[in-house]
Amino acid sequence: MALFVEFLILCIWFWQVVGTWRSATRRASEGLKNGPGIVKFLVILGTIATAINLLSNVQVYYALLDHAITPSVSKYELHVDDNRIVFVGQLASGVTNAISNELADHPGIETLIIESSGGYIFEGNQLAVLVSSHSLNVHARKICASSCLLVLAAGNLRSAAPGTGIGLHQARTIFDEGMESESIFMPVLLAGFPKDEFERSMSAPHDDMWYVDLRKAKTSGFLHYIGYMSDAEVAIEHDNRNQAAQLLITSPLFRELAEFYPEVYERVLDRFSSEVSIGMAPETLTEKGMQNPALNTFNKYNEINKINGGPGRT
Repeated sequence: MALFVEFLILCIWFWQVVGTWRSATRRASEGLKNGPGIVKFLVILGTIATAINLLSNVQVYYALLDHAITPSVSKYELHVDDNRIVFVGQLASGVTNAISNELADHPGIETLIIESSGGYIFEGNQLAVLVSSHSLNVHARKICASSCLLVLAAGNLRSAAPGTGIGLHQARTIFDEGMESESIFMPVLLAGFPKDEFERSMSAPHDDMWYVDLRKAKTSGFLHYIGYMSDAEVAIEHDNRNQAAQLLITSPLFRELAEFYPEVYERVLDRFSSEVSIGMAPETLTEKGMQNPALNTFNKYNEINKINGGPGRT
């Protein structure tokens, strides 16, 4: 559709140029001296500028044409498994629409499991937008490379099965290879992909691939977990809870709470496990904790306990 609109605009422009040129020629034949010459000069300048603009965007037009008319020689598999949607194959034209339809038919889907060596950059970007708009978790298995990484980077929680190939390379272009690869794959870098690995991958030609070590991708924050899907879901929740516990325990208030009122502490921990952030200062924890309903209950109980002659804790 975009290519058709561009072609229509070009036809209208050409019709206007021809009409303006003929009008100037007719005016010159009628004896008008300076005006027609100036008009023709401006037409020539405009044509040169348009030609330069078309040449500078020829890669985009080629990609649009290739995306629109090249038949997909690779098939893909798509099915829903409980609250997950599983995609296996190339990111060919129509994949995003197919997944969007499945999401509409199954509103409870939370995770996209993907196995793909890549495909169209346009399709990868479209699917990434869809994943982000639905706040889907993305789990890669076996391989997720090239434009597939755009999809993985858009995931709310990102995980990969052990041994999965996470790869990147230069985007395929007509002239200078990798000419716009850095900007095309910038969302991958912004999602935490190791910077040194990203720079190396941009040196890999489009017919080759640079694979990153999964442990390094996890350390950098690009992956939240390495494991199989069922394990990943449990482990992510477990990791969040452990992280919250480690941060909460740095505050004297919560150490007292854990020691003397463990049941209240567990309720506070349940609430914080989805909210706590890395590096939160103990003062901030205390401030947030005082606003927690479970802790407010503890405070009221503590005051009553002290009034009734109990030990009380502060």
